[in-house]
Amino acid sequence: MKRIGRYEILGEIGRGGMGVVYKASDTALGRIVAIKTIRLSEFTDATELERLRERLVREARSAAVLSHPGIVTVYDIAEEDGATHVFMEYVNGPTLERLMDGGALSRELVLQVVAQTAAALDYAHRRGIIHRDIKPANVMIHEDGTVKIADFGVAKILSEKLTQSGAMLGTPNYMSPEQIRGMQLDGRSDQFALAVMTYEMLTGEKPFSGEAIPTVLFKVVQQEPDPPSRLNPSLGTAIEAALMRGLRKNPAERYSSCSEFASAFAAACAQSPGWAPMQRGASASMPTLASTPAAGSAPAPATAAPSTYRRRRPGDTTTESKVTGRFWKPLLAALVGLCVVLGVVLVLDRLLGPDAARQNAAPPPVAAAPAPEIPRPSPSPAPPVSSPPTADSAPAAPAVAEQPAPEPQPTAPAAAPPPPVKQKPAVVRPPASAAEHLVTVESVPSGAVITFDNNPSISCKTPCTMPLFAGRHSARASLAGYRDEFKFFDIPGEVLLFFRMELRTGQLSIKTVPPGASIFVNGQPRPEKTPAILNLPPGKHRIGLTLAGHAPDEQEIEIREGSLKNYVVDWTAK
Repeated sequence: MKRIGRYEILGEIGRGGMGVVYKASDTALGRIVAIKTIRLSEFTDATELERLRERLVREARSAAVLSHPGIVTVYDIAEEDGATHVFMEYVNGPTLERLMDGGALSRELVLQVVAQTAAALDYAHRRGIIHRDIKPANVMIHEDGTVKIADFGVAKILSEKLTQSGAMLGTPNYMSPEQIRGMQLDGRSDQFALAVMTYEMLTGEKPFSGEAIPTVLFKVVQQEPDPPSRLNPSLGTAIEAALMRGLRKNPAERYSSCSEFASAFAAACAQSPGWAPMQRGASASMPTLASTPAAGSAPAPATAAPSTYRRRRPGDTTTESKVTGRFWKPLLAALVGLCVVLGVVLVLDRLLGPDAARQNAAPPPVAAAPAPEIPRPSPSPAPPVSSPPTADSAPAAPAVAEQPAPEPQPTAPAAAPPPPVKQKPAVVRPPASAAEHLVTVESVPSGAVITFDNNPSISCKTPCTMPLFAGRHSARASLAGYRDEFKFFDIPGEVLLFFRMELRTGQLSIKTVPPGASIFVNGQPRPEKTPAILNLPPGKHRIGLTLAGHAPDEQEIEIREGSLKNYVVDWTAK
């Protein structure tokens, strides 16, 4: 590719799951720009293609109103040859992701990234625009030291598409609990992502990780992260408190703004003069600290000093501890028993289907309730159960229905806590032959109706499991109050589908002369000040504006899905 319109391509900057980013020269204005090319030709469904095209234009239009030194400016958007091109400011410098891959960051850079990113986010939030995909790959460091946030508007759409298709695991690690649950968002959602990014800059580890998207989503919504001081002992209690408040599950319990979080973090760092960031993976080689025995517990038997072991990272198979001779026989017996149980499960699964196998297999042993502590993240993809919070830990998780834990079995041997009880996918029917494969479908929120291959007779309600023949299929997810989601998938390669449903909304642009007016929607105050762009559900809304020294203004405005309405009040003309 030599040219895109009036832009001459100078080289390729990066390549992603849905397109390429080019460095180009604007021959008309004589400036260097970056062009994000998004391929739309892969969407064969005309309705889905048109909806995505409209959203790209709408989000780019929203992002174009942002003019801040900490935000990459969006210049223009155009479509050509089945691809959408977003023309934006070129930043001569690396992403934060690349710097973190290169080693530990300096203390000065960490403070600089947090403060400048927070200021840019608050600027956008005051105008009613939320990024929704803050992560190291979308934060750039200019050669002059300025921190810039990229992909406002566009990142929101791309992250949703890639996350739903399973092509990007990194984005869910930074999502807020309310974003995963499909709730209405405000600036505190971006604050959560900024706190996740800060945690990673300091410890070299993400606070929520897993080998599968559902595992990561479960941990973000339900599980408290590992205390950062456990991964990086140089972090003081003040730093840990600031981070953990930014990572609260309930948005109301976080800081009121990103800048308030940044100020609290900077003050905490000033109280901990010995703190130092760690590079990625460095905490995996640190020795594990022994925990203090609970009061009243029996003293541990005298043994030889245990060898230190390192926290395993997903996919790490390195063994660092020796099994002494006196342990090999019990260990071998346990392994043989495990193989027998697995064999029984597999045979039952073949003969009776997966549900029958689960019902007939012996239940896992249940341990006594553990002592209250903040749980350590597990390298296993199965989501672990959160331990009860301590008095100093973060408040309880958000309002997600929790199933009561089963009663302990006194005769069972001690073991790790069982996986959390969650809604079991309904099996429409077992496979009729070996040519069919079971496809499991989940959604957030659950209860979406999934229609396969545009055939209403082949449908189920999430979470559910559907037998399908090998080949290419389509699935549409529908839920009242949410936009339909659509995707293609191949069997047997993709047997787990995940839909994150998006609320139906329209946009309202509010401008006042003079600016700075308070906004009320249906009698409830909003955090934004004019000028602002609000995302509202379809329907009629009472919009009120107040500004000191001027008479209040109120109008009833009807919002349509996918539309942009303008509301302008000029008090100087009255």
